[in-house]
Amino acid sequence: RQAIRTFRADRIIAVIDRDGEVFDPPRYFAERIGLALFGGAALDGNLATFEDNDRTALTDIQQARALRDKLRPEMTILTLAAHSDGHLHPTEVDVIEQFMEREAAGMGIPLTLGAAKACADVISRMRPSAYRLEEHLARIYERDAAAQERFWNAFQRVMAADGIVHDEELSMINELGAMLRGAGKG
Repeated sequence: RQAIRTFRADRIIAVIDRDGEVFDPPRYFAERIGLALFGGAALDGNLATFEDNDRTALTDIQQARALRDKLRPEMTILTLAAHSDGHLHPTEVDVIEQFMEREAAGMGIPLTLGAAKACADVISRMRPSAYRLEEHLARIYERDAAAQERFWNAFQRVMAADGIVHDEELSMINELGAMLRGAGKG
């Protein structure tokens, strides 16, 4: 089990991080590890190895991911809620993206149109699991009351976004309620 293994990098279909976000392998290896695979260019500190269009797109993606990292607990729970009925509806993605945009504006982070689209792409690729749900809830409850209220308003909008509240969504609401009651927050 601990043996060194070899494999063909060109056969990697996707890279999934611990929060369930799915990445395209060439871009993942270039952005996160700095390896040039599949004939791509590795990143250096100033992105000089990419074409101008790629440089803009990468900046948008980096901006979206930086925002995701700041709002990871909220994004994970909102995306998990959106997936709870087994289908990620485009209006649910829009609600989460709007939440991110409002939070970014509140933090003084202006989002370009490209970064907003990149946020929607990040949301669409996320496949979060419930194993860190309690940790994420705890981090949300470390934020101020206004931030918590904005999150719960967004949560309610995500649940209602597709026009149907499914049994699975109700189940998730009950699970979150039980966690909050257990933590003395509900």
